[in-house]
Amino acid sequence: MTHPGPQISYPTPVSASPVVPRKPRRWLGVAVIAVLSVVALVGAYLGVRALDTPSAPDAPTGLELTKEPGRVKATWQSVDGASGYRLVRDDVVVYSGPHTTATDITVTKGEHSYRVFAIKDDRDSAASESESIAAGAGWGLYAPLVGQFPDLVPQAPDIASSFEGTRCVWMIVPSLDERGPAENGNGNQRTVARIRCATQGLERNFALTWYVNQDARNAAFSKEAETGHPVSWKHGTATIDPVKGRGMFKISDDPAQELSTVIIAGAIKLTEQQILDFANSLPI
Repeated sequence: MTHPGPQISYPTPVSASPVVPRKPRRWLGVAVIAVLSVVALVGAYLGVRALDTPSAPDAPTGLELTKEPGRVKATWQSVDGASGYRLVRDDVVVYSGPHTTATDITVTKGEHSYRVFAIKDDRDSAASESESIAAGAGWGLYAPLVGQFPDLVPQAPDIASSFEGTRCVWMIVPSLDERGPAENGNGNQRTVARIRCATQGLERNFALTWYVNQDARNAAFSKEAETGHPVSWKHGTATIDPVKGRGMFKISDDPAQELSTVIIAGAIKLTEQQILDFANSLPI
């Protein structure tokens, strides 16, 4: 007796319907043409913009460095069409302006590298060739204060001034009215920088203080005036305390120095007249 084999079901054949050709999609061609038109317009616009965009200026040439006490002087050749220049020491911008000479007064002692860029329509040129120089000791961040008094104090901390052999040192502690808890102070900054100076032989001492604004300077002056009395000197007003043997002098006739004051005292107690005479003799 034979067994039937597996029953296999085959799909019923289906006759294919006739294929009807579709009509051409005219909107597709219109869209392609529109896109190509936009691309062409954008390309033309960018081409015009490329023609209108100013090119970067040429890199400056002829950078020369000169070491001076507490500073480095740089000069370079002008660049046609440049509206300004940017002088960079290592990675720090030390000058930005229209001139082809600049003095870096905040340089610190050691080997430094300088580059200069030309600027035109807010675009920088490539850097000039780098030049290096070994700078001497300088005042660093204190230099702007020292620079206000070029004939009074030494322009580098390791030399003496021509004024009575004056030497100066940094004052890195805050003034009394700025002090507070060690973790945050009192939150009221009044001074930018201070230096203390003395004439040769330490006979007469004076300190220069640079304040953040006129309110800070006037507040310090008012505090000093609580135990002193007002006097006039060659640059404005002052207050002298004859008991303490010291005086504070404001500089009111020079905008470059009006945020600074001079405090005069002595290794031995000075009289009021000695304080005033010394203040009037200062080459300010």
